[in-house]
Amino acid sequence: MTDKTCAYEGCHEPVNSPHDDEYCIFHAPVEKKGEYSNFHNKIMDKQSRGDCNYKGFIFPKGFVFREGGRKDGGKISFLKFADFKDAEFYGDAYFSKAQFAEDADFTNARFFGCSYFNKTKFSKYADFSKAQFLGSAYFDRTCFDDRVLYESLKIKKLIEFTNISLAEKARFYFNNPDFALKGNECVRVVFDVVKFNPFAVYFENIGLASKVDNVCLIFRYCQLKDVYFTNNNMFLFSFYKSSYDEAMFISSKWGAEKDRILIFPYLRKNVIMEEKFLGDLSKYSDNDKAKKFREDYEIEDFSSHKDIAALYRRMKTALDNTKDYQQASWFYFNEFEMKRKAMEEEIESDPSKIRQVFNKLFSKYILYFLYKVLAGYGEKPMWSFYWLGFFLGVFTLLNYLIGVHPVINGPDISPNLWDSFIFALYRILPTNYIPYTRNFYVPPNFWGLLVPFLNTLVLIIMIAFIGIGLKRHFRRF
Repeated sequence: MTDKTCAYEGCHEPVNSPHDDEYCIFHAPVEKKGEYSNFHNKIMDKQSRGDCNYKGFIFPKGFVFREGGRKDGGKISFLKFADFKDAEFYGDAYFSKAQFAEDADFTNARFFGCSYFNKTKFSKYADFSKAQFLGSAYFDRTCFDDRVLYESLKIKKLIEFTNISLAEKARFYFNNPDFALKGNECVRVVFDVVKFNPFAVYFENIGLASKVDNVCLIFRYCQLKDVYFTNNNMFLFSFYKSSYDEAMFISSKWGAEKDRILIFPYLRKNVIMEEKFLGDLSKYSDNDKAKKFREDYEIEDFSSHKDIAALYRRMKTALDNTKDYQQASWFYFNEFEMKRKAMEEEIESDPSKIRQVFNKLFSKYILYFLYKVLAGYGEKPMWSFYWLGFFLGVFTLLNYLIGVHPVINGPDISPNLWDSFIFALYRILPTNYIPYTRNFYVPPNFWGLLVPFLNTLVLIIMIAFIGIGLKRHFRRF
């Protein structure tokens, strides 16, 4: 027997001789622990003495935090401060049904296999800051009675919170995670059937530090009233079937997609994850792969752009409630764009090309299409302003070609572009602001009656669209 103690800071256990002459059996690397039964018995001894200090311990495969260290053992209670800081779990970590009567510290803990906290009860503060979940982690019917902190987690596969319970005074923080992406692997954080406490739940600084792909935070059947989402990449979030129209979205950004209006490219902003899901599903020719994709992201009955339109409408409501009208305008735009695409899908499902063309020209679809092109669904006043300038030029040229010109006492004036422009302009402006009155203009023929009528109608519509867009952009309540 040697008197040499463990080199781990603060540990006074003897070294694990002859397997390791530097660390004790608790802190020794897995390959230097010796017989598993020795490690198991010593842990059982600590538990029997109510010793809850596991700081820096390295747990080999097979150990379970249940009575007797067996999966079928009874639940175990930690009656003192449970310190698992810097601990490493090389097998699956089983904490199911465990009860933590005091604070539990899992700071910097590393879980190499799956970790199970099902039906675990945390009566006091639970800290998982900088923990590394390199396998899947499950929190099923877990109870949190006080503050719980998931700060700067490293997540490689899946963390699933299912039907967790938050006491009235509980505070839930999920901030600044690090998604350990590798190749085409996907990282998912799932919240399923959770009622979050209002003004006590914070999701902050998620997905902004670096470019992230194949990451999704999934909320299904969750109550998110007055939950804070601050400074996040909201494109990573999926709220399908959750109540989020009263959530607090602050200083966040959403995805964007390149699109076109006629021949003009533009960037459609505030795209949500569910729209990406629909695009991904359309790529699957294998029904089994499509089914697995739906199961993984819990979108089994998700099928069309109509479903996405409803999600955009609710997101618009949430941004309106926080007075963020600029962001809300894009959600309004996207809601109408999804409705237009839904109509387009329905029309193009008709096998007859002739009926497809007819239905596009003589249905609500053409109204949606023109409303988008000319006014950005009432949300883009600058688009209407550009069209106003374009149509003003068109009618100026038409007036010139049909020979509209002023007739004043004296010699007749030949048509010119300036007079044609003034004539196009006076159709929408009071006549006392321009050099000529209406009586000075004489229509030369039938076209001289029709074109001015269309001139007035089209330019007034453009001005109305500009007014609608400006009102929505600068409204104050």
